[in-house]
Amino acid sequence: MDQPRDTRVHAPNPDALGQVAGPPSDLSDAPGRSRHAVIIGIDRYEDDRIPNLRFARADAEAIYQVLTDPSLGRFPPKNVALLVDEQATERKIRSALGTELPRRAGREDTVFVYYAGHGAPVIDQRVGSRDGMEKYLVPTDAILDDLRSTAIPMEAVQKFFSWLESSQVLFFIDSCYSGVASGRTFERPDYQPRAALTDEFLDHLSGEGRLVVTACDVNEVSLEAADLGHGLFTYYLMEGLKGKGDLNGDGLVTVQELYEYVHENVSQRARKLNGSMHPIQKGSLRGRVVLTRYETETQRQARTLRAEAEGRERAGELVRALALWIRVTQLDPADQPARQWVEEIRRRLEDEERVRQERRGRIETTLYSLYRGGELPKDEYIVAMGAVSKQPETLTDLEGEVRHFVELLTDGEISTPLYIASIKQARKQRASPGGDPKAPGGRAPTPPQIRADAPAPTASPTESSPVPPPAPVAQTSPDQVDSSKVGEGKGLVSPLKKVGGGTALAGAVQQVERTTSPGTVRLPEYKLGRLSVSIGLLGGIATIVYVKLGLPIWAGFIAWACFFHSGGDGNALKNTIVGNAFGAFWAWVAALIILSFPMADYLGLPVWVGIVVGITVLVLCLAAHINAFSSIPASVYGYAAIFAFLLQTADSMTKEKLMSASLANALVCVTLSMAIGAVFGIASSKLGGALTAAAA
Repeated sequence: MDQPRDTRVHAPNPDALGQVAGPPSDLSDAPGRSRHAVIIGIDRYEDDRIPNLRFARADAEAIYQVLTDPSLGRFPPKNVALLVDEQATERKIRSALGTELPRRAGREDTVFVYYAGHGAPVIDQRVGSRDGMEKYLVPTDAILDDLRSTAIPMEAVQKFFSWLESSQVLFFIDSCYSGVASGRTFERPDYQPRAALTDEFLDHLSGEGRLVVTACDVNEVSLEAADLGHGLFTYYLMEGLKGKGDLNGDGLVTVQELYEYVHENVSQRARKLNGSMHPIQKGSLRGRVVLTRYETETQRQARTLRAEAEGRERAGELVRALALWIRVTQLDPADQPARQWVEEIRRRLEDEERVRQERRGRIETTLYSLYRGGELPKDEYIVAMGAVSKQPETLTDLEGEVRHFVELLTDGEISTPLYIASIKQARKQRASPGGDPKAPGGRAPTPPQIRADAPAPTASPTESSPVPPPAPVAQTSPDQVDSSKVGEGKGLVSPLKKVGGGTALAGAVQQVERTTSPGTVRLPEYKLGRLSVSIGLLGGIATIVYVKLGLPIWAGFIAWACFFHSGGDGNALKNTIVGNAFGAFWAWVAALIILSFPMADYLGLPVWVGIVVGITVLVLCLAAHINAFSSIPASVYGYAAIFAFLLQTADSMTKEKLMSASLANALVCVTLSMAIGAVFGIASSKLGGALTAAAA
């Protein structure tokens, strides 16, 4: 019996089936090894006294198809001899087994012999076996009463096998020697119906490097099943080789797996036919012998995804290709080429993103300089910055044209007056009957023919309210898509991650849509200093105010940061104050619930607090559907600030303090502190703008 080892076989076709770790075993495409087979199936016998069979030929032809199938057995057809019916004469069988096989098969090769047909015992006390029986394979030209000279004794088969150099010889026998007139044997007057297929006989035929598998045990009949169109043993042998015998699901069918599958299914099916068949295995083989390999459903999915990923990459759809390659690595972790593709495409996407960010930074700096210098009106500046801040796929038709002309302006291909005239013309075209200012995907028109030395617009940024300067450009990486949605066009879920010691993605990738309001712009680095001076100056003043009032300054600084995080303008002030207060209110409610209900005595304080916090935070987040409470970060800051106050302020976590109308009440104290901090935030923004304007 073959002894499984902890090794796996290299896939012969990594592109189609993926790579399997481990040294090569006895697949025909392994270096220095080949596979040979002799397959015999006989339904028709020349001697009318020998009953014909129904499915032995079909059995042999089916086994031949499986073994020579390039996707299963991979036996080279030139190495496989198929002898059926009139071809399976005594001479041809002897030649195939005794001459051709020893001549072709080398020491490292695998030999597979299959016989489906009649088996016959003959009483002969001279053979030296305990049962006194000689066993024969019955060729198509055998003569019933002269089997000794017209059939092939198993002693001869044993000798043929001894002539083989191969260390891996398998012999599958779908026949029997029970001596009863049914199945794949027949009655003989010179034979007494008793056990003839003994362990002694199988031991002589098998041995080290020789494995024999018979269809049935002593005194059993090898049955044929009309509904299957095959002999029972061969049907399950064939199904096992096709993949059902792969008991561990690795896509490889080993000898041991095949025997276990065949034995179980043949025994069960024979009982349903009111018969008895228990296949027997004798002998042993070195190592883990793989007979067939097939494509599992997981491997099929990986192959399909590989093909699509390669096509997407060739088409330049790198984000989609990356998503597909990541899915391949999840299906087949041993696929190193797929992991290399993930690394390569991720690097290319990061390079492209870096170039885009650098380009965007140059564009925004140019626009800001033109705006501060009075060449670009405020309204046009805001529109241009809004178009630049969006992802290309989210732009309206007009925004696409604006972005096109902004790039021409940045590259010096058109002047500022020509840029302004071009935008006005595009806007006028969109406003005309039939124009659709929201339609996506249009191409930019040709700029109007205006003299490059036309006078610049006279609008000055000081004539109206100041425009927030551009914010620093954030360096971002491509985001991930839920890999389980690959092929369904679903959305994004998580960012780039490190996988397996190297940079890779744990899921698929898709572009992130950035939604930026027209007034949201970015701050060039050379303007950052003015805002820093403003914040530092007002921060000192705020400290004095908070200390004098006895308010927690940390709550004010949280709100101050929240103001800039929310956009740094008038809307940000409103969202910060309302959101902070809303979050603080729900934290205050949570504190009252914790104190009012003594569930901590039963659940324990951590569990009870966790339940209350979880429910109130859920309500807080669901309230974001209401526009006034839509700033979840601001609400979370307020919620956290209440509990920070309660935890650090002695005796503040009491119902009396929480219900009082004084600064001892966490809700009153924290809400007031955060509102003042938000006011300092907008003050620092205004002061920073004034300092910037003065420096210009």
